[in-house]
Amino acid sequence: GFCLATCPTYVELGDERDSPRGRIVLMKDMLEKGGAPTDEQVFHIDRCLSCLNCKTACPSSVNYQRLVDQARIHIQEHYHRPLGDRLLRWIIAKVFTRPALVRIGLLMARLGAPIARLLPGRLGAMAKMGLIERPTGRPATHFPPPVLAPGAKALRIAIMPGCVQGVLAPQIDSAVGRVLARRGIELVVLEGAGCCGALPHHMGREADSRAWARMAIEAFERGRYDGVLTTATGCSAQLKDIAQQFAGDAVWEPRARAFAAASRDFLDLCTPMKATAPIAA
Repeated sequence: GFCLATCPTYVELGDERDSPRGRIVLMKDMLEKGGAPTDEQVFHIDRCLSCLNCKTACPSSVNYQRLVDQARIHIQEHYHRPLGDRLLRWIIAKVFTRPALVRIGLLMARLGAPIARLLPGRLGAMAKMGLIERPTGRPATHFPPPVLAPGAKALRIAIMPGCVQGVLAPQIDSAVGRVLARRGIELVVLEGAGCCGALPHHMGREADSRAWARMAIEAFERGRYDGVLTTATGCSAQLKDIAQQFAGDAVWEPRARAFAAASRDFLDLCTPMKATAPIAA
């Protein structure tokens, strides 16, 4: 029961079915019986945030991540969702993964603000988010040149173009580029890549997710890089775990493993710098 206190949905809702071990019971029953899941099973498995706090807290090392991944694939393949659900998930998988379409969606939300405020449910909540004022823009494509000591060689790190974050918070990648340049790291956009595939993966849409993963792997293989980076933490976890999506594939699994091994977290690269005394005015 150590996992219970770490699970945000159980802490918030107090329902055993919204806890890791409760969901495991639901997933076990669903996968062993096969066929169409029940509404109850889908409802509570959908509520999982995939934060994986339970995985690190578990003294028995239960691999909850793999269980919920398989459960979501099964639900995607065997459960017929209501029309509104299907539409929302299609938007997330097909629109949110493409920055150009996200920009169009934000523009439409602002132009149709009176209607957007009246939309019901989750679609309405999503439309209202598009009305929030934020420094939206285009994903960063150029970064400052690295600051190098005489004779030093810059690390060349490819940054994933990403999806939603590049439009809703483009300043993040720009700031990362400035920070890394001061540490002698050259940041370049991974041309030909796009979304990391995390959004469709977390909805059980594995075909879509693997398609994005292949694009990223091929883009990385075409260049000469010392690593690959994404500044969205959820996407970083996806890159490091990308090989599991191709388990057993003689062609793609080794390529995915090499790509995952090259994945870097921002904190891996943002090493402490020597402090300098302030300059007197």
